Amino acid sequence: MKKLLNALLMVTIGLFALPHTAAAVDGVYTGTISLLHFNSYVVGRGVCVQMNPGLPQFGGWACLPTSNALYKEITSMLYVGYATSKSCMLYVLFTGGELYNEIKVAQCQ
Repeated sequence: MKKLLNALLMVTIGLFALPHTAAAVDGVYTGTISLLHFNSYVVGRGVCVQMNPGLPQFGGWACLPTSNALYKEITSMLYVGYATSKSCMLYVLFTGGELYNEIKVAQCQ
């Protein structure tokens, strides 16, 4: 079952990558979450994370937009991953006009 879920996750990541023009920082990054950040003054941006090893660009920040269909579930999973020091994998996109990488897909194990 775990292999099937991992395969489905990789297919999902591939689907996200197809319509988007890849930039140097787009991709899958794995590590432990070293810092969680919430800021209610930034409309549309939810939880932000820094990881170890660090993400490229923007001081290593990756943030989850509140418009993500799985916002509550991913936020909860990132918090549990942080609290338990689990290894997490994030698929992030370079957003260009923003000051962070955008989290599209996340998995912690």
